[in-house]
Amino acid sequence: MKQFYGGLFLLSLAGTGHAQTVDLNDLLNYTSYTVQKFDSYLSKKAYHRDYESPRESKTNYNYVQVKKKRGEEVTRKFSFLERPDAAVISFQTTSLNEFNDLTQDLRRKGFHTYEPATDPAKPVLYQHDHYTVNTSVEIRDSVSYYTMQVERALLPKLKDIEFAEDLLPFASHEYLVSTFGPGNVSKDVFHYTEDETNKCSVIFPNTPREVIFIWDDETNYRNVSFLIIGGHVLTHGTAGYNNQITENVWRSKQGVFAGMKLQELQELNGGQLSFYGWNSERAGMLAENNRGKIDFNRLGMVLSCLNCVNNPAYETNTVNSDKAVADDRKIYVSSLIVIPDKPKEKSATAAR
Repeated sequence: MKQFYGGLFLLSLAGTGHAQTVDLNDLLNYTSYTVQKFDSYLSKKAYHRDYESPRESKTNYNYVQVKKKRGEEVTRKFSFLERPDAAVISFQTTSLNEFNDLTQDLRRKGFHTYEPATDPAKPVLYQHDHYTVNTSVEIRDSVSYYTMQVERALLPKLKDIEFAEDLLPFASHEYLVSTFGPGNVSKDVFHYTEDETNKCSVIFPNTPREVIFIWDDETNYRNVSFLIIGGHVLTHGTAGYNNQITENVWRSKQGVFAGMKLQELQELNGGQLSFYGWNSERAGMLAENNRGKIDFNRLGMVLSCLNCVNNPAYETNTVNSDKAVADDRKIYVSSLIVIPDKPKEKSATAAR
């Protein structure tokens, strides 16, 4: 394996002296092109449409160029996947030198990986600012094809972020840093239990604006599983923090906020709710059978109580909010759990 990467390194050094046909800045900029502009630009570079590509569709446009230089034939392919926000650009080349030049340019431009490449056949993910770049190598008919796929996220502007749900488009740690600044974002570890943990990112930690992002892809700190707002949530960063934090300021679009009284929550929902007692495994969490005006598929809650201790009715049983309000229990929303829509389609794949 060392010999393999050593060979790649030497080849990349040898390749830095020749003119680079495809520029990294061009690949990044192409994501803002329309397909008409992209088509016109590539036609001037001696590319032609590849209608036989298996990726060809009404929204995926493919192009190919074959050139010979000094006896070497190099095939280059582009794929332009139309999306409402920004196009996904895939570039493929049979030139290892060209591919190595591009990956070096990624590192020089500030892109980095969270997981070191140990298997040349395994895709490598680079992240920086609003961009993610996947690189991969595959062999077809004894020919190696080196692929670089570029995606750019169109993220909300700070002035447009008002509700907790407005944070869901920030689907990676890098997106958070690029918008809120490195001083306001930290990597952390969230504790479900003493033994169960999940890597997370926290914006404005230990302040009334704190939000915890739990990641599906823990390795690369990306793909939101859910957001946690409010409450005394245990992470490594909060374990040693003893100062009092005022109530969290984030609200849901549905009107729920941390500190909201149970009676107010019930009125907002237009009907009663049920939740688990304080000595159960899911203490204070809403039961699965709740219905009403609140969309519980998009918003979860954890409740706390100031006067429910040593009361059997509020320990292990499922509690009805009508009873709790009638008993004058001081129950309130401690934490919000904001749940994203899960994508129905897989991410765009590289051009072939």
